[in-house]
Amino acid sequence: MSQKEYLYFLLSCLPGVGTVRAGRLLEHFGNNPERILGAGREEIGKAAGLSAGQASEFIRMRDGGQAERKYHAMKRAGIRMICEGDDGYPGRLLTIPGRPLCLYFRGSLPDNTLPAAALVGARNCTLYGKAAAMQIGRVCAQNGIAVISGLAAGIDAAAGRAAADSGGKSWAVLGCGVDICYPKENIDLFEAILMSGGGILSEYPPGTEPLREHFPVRNRIISGLSDVCVVIEAAEKSGSLITADQAAEQGRDILAVPGRMSDPMSRGCNRLIAQGAQILMDPSDLVSHPDIQKKLHRRDR
Repeated sequence: MSQKEYLYFLLSCLPGVGTVRAGRLLEHFGNNPERILGAGREEIGKAAGLSAGQASEFIRMRDGGQAERKYHAMKRAGIRMICEGDDGYPGRLLTIPGRPLCLYFRGSLPDNTLPAAALVGARNCTLYGKAAAMQIGRVCAQNGIAVISGLAAGIDAAAGRAAADSGGKSWAVLGCGVDICYPKENIDLFEAILMSGGGILSEYPPGTEPLREHFPVRNRIISGLSDVCVVIEAAEKSGSLITADQAAEQGRDILAVPGRMSDPMSRGCNRLIAQGAQILMDPSDLVSHPDIQKKLHRRDR
């Protein structure tokens, strides 16, 4: 275990210390893990803007051995982690603001040279949305396009299952630890993703419960790991639209599947199209997208 890996693990285990505060701490100490691991409570707190309780918890976990025990338990469970700056850290994430300091994963990490599409949408999807998700997931698999999703019920699950059943690869980004399948009913998809050569990823350490506030935060990773973001079905107020907004901020194109104007679950997609998102009339529109084609051509050389 390197000092850097241990430090990043320790930081990710601290409640309320996200990438911004962790980044401040690293910057203050010149990205020197040895200096941080040897610093006192007051300096740690001041450097990162932590509360007295958070700084004390950092020291307690560092000096009491809790973090080290958790780290070794993670390794024994076959869960791996990769830190920003390490070889193999997903290249697409290097271009996004607020990129995670580290990722925990089971299976593999996405290959930056291969095309990838975020397929997201409503949990309470309609039969139309589910059918569209399955069709797009199959076409992705048939054309070597990786599917990135959040393993959520509804659209995410339909797209991921179709891709896996068609021999494609998927990666799911969780709002909890990678040792927890959430929702539980998607355990078959969770296992299928791993069996097909894909992976389960999270910025949260093993054992982290799926708290509500984690999901909007993790959406930036779903879009960040993708070349394009496809919204298949969404209400006007939807977590999928958060992913679309983050994709736009990251410079990714957004494609949206149109729906009936009378259908509440299509209003989010129709709104995106009205605001300038590309309309996805057929899965072939995704395959022919310039950013996807660019990766496909490189792969075929």
